[in-house]
This record gives sequence, C-alpha cells and structure tokens, in this order.
Amino acid sequence: MSVWSRIPWFLAALPATAFACFALTVSSADEDFPTLTKRLQAEKPKFTKRQQALLAERYDLADRPAIFRCRIPTTKRAA
Repeated sequence: MSVWSRIPWFLAALPATAFACFALTVSSADEDFPTLTKRLQAEKPKFTKRQQALLAERYDLADRPAIFRCRIPTTKRAA
C-alpha cells in the first residue's frame, strides 16, 4: 500500500481531530487555574477508584509471595 492511497483516510480524519482539539481548548479556557485545580482535586478519588478497578480486572493484585523455581541438577556431569 502506497503513501498516496492513505491520504484520503488522513483527510477524512483531519476535521474530526481538529474539532476535538478545538472543543478541548474551549472547555479548558472557561475556568481559571485555581478553579480547575480544585475541581480536579475533588474528582481525584473517583478517578483513582476507577483506575484501581481497571488494574484489578487486568492484573492479579493479590498480596502473596512469588514462587521462584530454579532447576538444580541432581547428578554431576563428568568432566
């Protein structure tokens, strides 16, 4: 697949990306920094809880010792 065949996909995605960036910029410009900081600090426990749930779903987070298995030869090799 050549680069020229990918250009229509890029041109189709460009307006959506520009709109999303513009929307994020406009929404963040509505509040000043101290207000933004207070709002994000108030929302932090909610995000932490959601992230911990995602980690628990994806990984085994149980607190138990790891099992290390090493192979010890039972016979000596001839030199």
